[in-house]
This record gives sequence, C-alpha cells and structure tokens, in this order.
Amino acid sequence: HTRCLSDWISDVYSSDLFLGNQAGYQGNTASNNTAVGYQALYSNSTSTNNVAVGYRAAYNGNGSELTAIGFQALYNNTSGYQNTAVGRLAAFSNTTGVVNTALGEQSLYSNTTGQTNTAVGAGSLRTNDIASANTAVGYQSLYSQSGALGVSNTANGYQAGYNNTTGDGQLFEGTTAGYCVTTGRANTMLGARAGYYVQTGSNNTHVGYYAGYGGGSLTSGSDNTSLGYEALYQCNSSQNVGVGTASPSYKLQVAGTIASSGGNSIAVYGKTNSDTISNTFYMQNSAGDKAANFQI
Repeated sequence: HTRCLSDWISDVYSSDLFLGNQAGYQGNTASNNTAVGYQALYSNSTSTNNVAVGYRAAYNGNGSELTAIGFQALYNNTSGYQNTAVGRLAAFSNTTGVVNTALGEQSLYSNTTGQTNTAVGAGSLRTNDIASANTAVGYQSLYSQSGALGVSNTANGYQAGYNNTTGDGQLFEGTTAGYCVTTGRANTMLGARAGYYVQTGSNNTHVGYYAGYGGGSLTSGSDNTSLGYEALYQCNSSQNVGVGTASPSYKLQVAGTIASSGGNSIAVYGKTNSDTISNTFYMQNSAGDKAANFQI
C-alpha cells in the first residue's frame, strides 16, 4: 500500500518514519526505523533501529541496527545485525552476516554469512561470501576472495590482493600489491606491485616498489624476504633474502656495501677488480682504508 501524510503521523508517534511507496510495508511491531525510498525496509516486521535509504534498500531487512544507503544495499539481509552498507548493491547478498561494513558500489556484494569484514571502495571484497575479519580498502581490493579459509587479510590499494581466494593472514599495501596471490598464506607485501606474481607461496615478505615482483619459482616460492626497489625481482629458489638485488643467489645477498656508523665504520664486500684474493671479507675504517682482511 501507499503511505500518505496521515500514515507518517502515526508512524512518527511509534518512532518510525517511512517515506516512499511501500516503504516499511510490513513494519507491524517494529520501532525506531527509518525507511526512505520505494520498498525500503519492505519486509521488516519486528526489528528495530534500522535506517534504509534508496530503492529497495534492506528490502528483506529483519536484522537490527542496520544502515543501508543506496540502490538495493543490504537487499537480502534477514537476521544479520549491525551491518552498514553504502553504495549501489553494497552487501547485496548478506543474509545472516553481522558487523560488516561495505562502502562502495558492489562492495561485499556476495557476502552471505561472513562477519566483521570491512570493504571500502567499489568492488572491494566483491566475491567474499563466508570468510570473516577481512579489511579491503581500494577499488577491487581482495576482489576474488571466497570460501571460509580466507580470513584476517588486509589489503590497501587499487586491486591489492585482487586474486586472493583462500589465503589468510596476509597484508597487501600498495597498488596491485600481491595481485596474483591465490592461496598463499601469511604474506606481507608493501609497495606498489610488491609480490605481484606470487601465487601460492607463503610466508614471504616483500617491501619496496616492485620488490619480489618477478616470475620463475617465485610464484610458488615461500619464506623469501626482499627489501628495496626491484629487490628479488626474479628468483629461482625459496628462502632467499635480497637487499637491493633483483635475483639473489644466496640465502642473504646485498647489492652494495654493508656499513655501520659510529666510531669506525665496518664494510663487508666481495672481491672487486682491484682485489686479488677471492672469498675475502675486508674491514675498513671510516676513511675507507682496509684495516684487515679475513679469508674464508
């Protein structure tokens, strides 16, 4: 039926406000609800403290303390509570999931029972359905996540963690950081395109622009650490640490001089063109003079 001014007066008296054709249509014993738009909060009959603004926003809303703003935002919510959805089709499929926040068109679109997820940006956590405790900030961040195992992931940046499905406990920070990760676990990738091609590898830490970017076995390699621009850009084995080098061949490989400040600095480096002894560590003072050498 259509609400008119006389209806609003009685609704206000019962602490409800319904504005729009069939808004709050079945609100028999519900209270403290606000519905603005065609069939907003249409099916709610007993739940309280809800706000729905937009065409069929929270249409099936029987949960309490819901905020749905936008075309069919929180459309399918049945008993989920304390959910916030702002944007066209935001959290559209949510049924019983609780304490979720979806800000942006189709953010958390497929979520049904997942809990305590935060998605900010169009398409963020778009296909997440039942996983919980994820945070995605940025356009299509953690877009492909699905299944119960993909929990406790954080992605911040344009398409960060885009292909992650069931990987958990990961941190992606930067444009397309960890873009190709699918099932890897406990990865940390900080910097634009850091760890871009890693797919199933786990326990990797890549920090820097293009750090850990490359292909080879790095797509499945685990326990790698890289620091700096294009560090560990390509890799053929696992458990290597590279600092400022694109393809470390050893467990720890540094491109350049390693130095410590304070008093006499110490530098450790390999053989140069002017050196005649291989496999030698040199210690030098702050002036750059070789003080001693140790052959191994």
